[in-house]
Amino acid sequence: MLTATAHRIPVKLPTSSQLARREPTQKEYERLVTPSRDNQKKIESGSKSDRVEFTTMDQARQAADSLTFHPLDPFVSSVASSLDARSVSEPKNPWAREYMYVSVEEFYGEPIPVEVGFDQGPDAPMMIILPGIFGGREGGYSTAYKKIALERGMNYAVIANPLSEESLGEEPVNHPGNIEQEAASTLAILERLQEKKSEYFDKVTLSGYSYGALLAANVAKLDEAKREAGADALVDGVIAVSPPENLFHSMEQLDSLRQVYAEGAGPITATALLYKTEIASYGYERFMESGLAERTEGTNLTEVKMADRYGSRNGMEEMVATVDSDFEHNKLPHPFFEYFERQRVLDNMTYVQYSSEWFSEDPWMKEQGITPEQLADRNSYSKALLLK
Repeated sequence: MLTATAHRIPVKLPTSSQLARREPTQKEYERLVTPSRDNQKKIESGSKSDRVEFTTMDQARQAADSLTFHPLDPFVSSVASSLDARSVSEPKNPWAREYMYVSVEEFYGEPIPVEVGFDQGPDAPMMIILPGIFGGREGGYSTAYKKIALERGMNYAVIANPLSEESLGEEPVNHPGNIEQEAASTLAILERLQEKKSEYFDKVTLSGYSYGALLAANVAKLDEAKREAGADALVDGVIAVSPPENLFHSMEQLDSLRQVYAEGAGPITATALLYKTEIASYGYERFMESGLAERTEGTNLTEVKMADRYGSRNGMEEMVATVDSDFEHNKLPHPFFEYFERQRVLDNMTYVQYSSEWFSEDPWMKEQGITPEQLADRNSYSKALLLK
């Protein structure tokens, strides 16, 4: 008779200090820094509708000149403001959100879902929210913009960033990062929305952050060109927050950040929790009262790493992996047989490398006969503002 003896295999669990040193994944980080819904700031529709109205540009400039700004280190500000944005509750429960689906077959193989908020009814001002790089419809900054719109008596619509996981899932025709084609696709989406609900989309204000701000300026440029050709204007204004002047040069600067925090950065989890506590106490409006506001160059290495890793680099690695597969480049090591080598390559990926080895092979780019750097130059923020 055969017998079997069970042997206990010792399992060494990670210690609390090891867990603290491990960097959170993107989703773990987002869960970590996002307050529970009960502790989020609620959106009160129309609560700030008594906003100042300007009748001339001089009045607007004088008001802007009177504004004051926090003298914060940019990376400290980036971490603090992003956590503050996440402290805002979504205007509706996830299962109660409204979406409009529009087809722009020349740019995407699948219909594009656009989240809309029609709380103010027809004929109210419409804010089009264009998130920053890799930003989706439900990200922190998108939600903060929804709050701004609804509290000031505006409706809103959110179009996910073209480099986001959401947009990449809609079978884009062009490689992500083509700001010229992305501006054309965004304008096409707006035109379809206007066709479907003209009472809400007669005139729109574009509101973009970072990459979305550059995109907004180029959408306005295309709309202006159509207006000069005799078409009715669709874009009535642009709000651009922290736009990059030149996309290619900005990507080069982002690539160099990892050298800044190569040594000396502290634990991300502990730092994120500290910021979460301070934001809960002060909000961003009073953040200067926090001791964290004193951090600056030399003492901000953890913030540099957090801003880079969770604001850009993780999204870039996921984008490259998706592009490599969906556009059939197959340059990366196999995801199963060469998993660890694949992760090593992605961990060391740079924007410049993506531009030269993947983006530059886009058929549209080859047809135009231009490089990624030339594309960025002809669609810079300054040239978009010239509207020529």
